[in-house]
Amino acid sequence: MFENYLSHPEIYQALEEHFEKTFNTLLKKENLDQEQFQTPYYRTHFANGMPFMNGNPIFSTKHLSSQDRLRVILDIDASDTTCFENKLNNSKELCICGSVQNIEQFKKAMNNWLKQQKLFLNRSQET
Repeated sequence: MFENYLSHPEIYQALEEHFEKTFNTLLKKENLDQEQFQTPYYRTHFANGMPFMNGNPIFSTKHLSSQDRLRVILDIDASDTTCFENKLNNSKELCICGSVQNIEQFKKAMNNWLKQQKLFLNRSQET
C-alpha cells in the first residue's frame, strides 16, 4: 500500500498521516492526553517548505513531561525492525528503524514507548 512512498509525494503524505493516526489511536488506548506530546517533534521540511521525503523521520514526537522522544525512521534496505535508544541530557530518544513492510512492528514499538511514558506520568503524580 505504501511501498512507493519515496517516489510519490501523495503516498508519502498518506504514510505520514497513517503514523499520526496510529499514534493518536494508541494514545486513546493508553488514556493519554494528546496535549502532553509535541507531534511532530522534528522538522521534516527545508526552509523553503519542501518536505524532506526521505523517511527520517516519518514520524516523531516528544513527551512534554519526561522530555523523552520517539522517532520512526523508514529504511528501504532494512529487512528487520530495529529499536535503539539514544541517551540525551535528562531524557532519551527511542528510534525505531525498518522498512514500510514492517509497519505492524512499528506500531507495537510505539505502543510500548507510550506505556513507558504512562508509567513516568503515574510515578510523577505519586510524588
